[in-house]
Amino acid sequence: MKVGHIAVYTENMEASVRFYQLLGGREGMRSTLDLGGGKSKDLLHMVFDGETTVELVCPSDKGMLPRVTGTCEHFCFNVEDVDAAVRELRAAGVTMNILLLGPQSANIAVDLATLGVTQAVGSIEYARELNRFLAGTGLRLNAHMKLETGMGRTGFDVHDDSHLDEMLEALSLPHLNFTGVFTHFAVSDENGDPYTQLQFSRFLHAIDRMEQASGHHFAIRHCANSGAVINYPQMHLDMVRPGLLLYGVFPAAETGGLPAMSLYSRVSEVTHHPAGDTISYGRTFTCPHDMRLAVLPVGYADGLLRSLSGKGDVLLHGKRAPQVGRICMDMCMVDVTDIPEVQPGDVATIFGADLSVAEQAEKAGTIPYELLCAMSQRVQRVYID
Repeated sequence: MKVGHIAVYTENMEASVRFYQLLGGREGMRSTLDLGGGKSKDLLHMVFDGETTVELVCPSDKGMLPRVTGTCEHFCFNVEDVDAAVRELRAAGVTMNILLLGPQSANIAVDLATLGVTQAVGSIEYARELNRFLAGTGLRLNAHMKLETGMGRTGFDVHDDSHLDEMLEALSLPHLNFTGVFTHFAVSDENGDPYTQLQFSRFLHAIDRMEQASGHHFAIRHCANSGAVINYPQMHLDMVRPGLLLYGVFPAAETGGLPAMSLYSRVSEVTHHPAGDTISYGRTFTCPHDMRLAVLPVGYADGLLRSLSGKGDVLLHGKRAPQVGRICMDMCMVDVTDIPEVQPGDVATIFGADLSVAEQAEKAGTIPYELLCAMSQRVQRVYID
């Protein structure tokens, strides 16, 4: 498990810089994120030990600051075992809130409550099950209620008020403490789409109905995924949930981005093939002329999608080298006939600043999310500031 960065709100950028300098941090990159409508966020990275980064976020409009106590916006981790990861964090002294957006088995409810995590709850059945496993323990599990406003996936249905009684029942369960409420947008990457506004209106209406009927107050309301972070600042509410945006990739290709993740490999071997030779499984590629190929030790077991076979390029010495033949489990071959300087050990860029993950995803017939999520655990991670 590795921390990429921590985003922290501040009202006074320079005062926060001085504070983190006293803790051993040094100033890194500064930038300003234009949110439109005359609003913006100043961003500054404070780097510790060359690895961990605290991102200070200072909004131009102080009304954009969260209304809840505490100013840490989010942590981001990649983990294989949620329960083990949470235990590791708690053992390391991390006491802040950890929100599990995906449902966990109700039979570990006691563990979740003991570890002090917050669990997303999207149905009365799941709420009852969690409450049942906690009965008699004296424990309460912090929870965020998931509302289904139009994604068609999970959550309490709030298209109308027909499920209000179920939501009120969930709020009344003695072993669940609903500290937050959230939803997920379907098309927020499309700026100005009326469906996002419809979902947002349903979300706010449902919260208002629950709070009026129960007297319960949700401390944290959140609905903004990456698209809404960029396109709908009025929907940021108390917390935002950037996903793809954390990798510096914008949900809509036309909006640009600053890639924060690159994938590299090294040439393991350079081979020579006469015209007529066939390459890789299935013999799907036949050399049209004498060719020089570079073998890269990266394949679909690493996350390089097999659907990119014969479609993608890599960069070697700043030049494009087309991938040829089928991508194998552990390796692939690229054409370096016109790049004579390529030798074993040379670094190949599969995607990054000069060869976008969006381009590779389009060639594979998918979206950047899939390529970024596909990177397996055996791919070495190197973090730089």
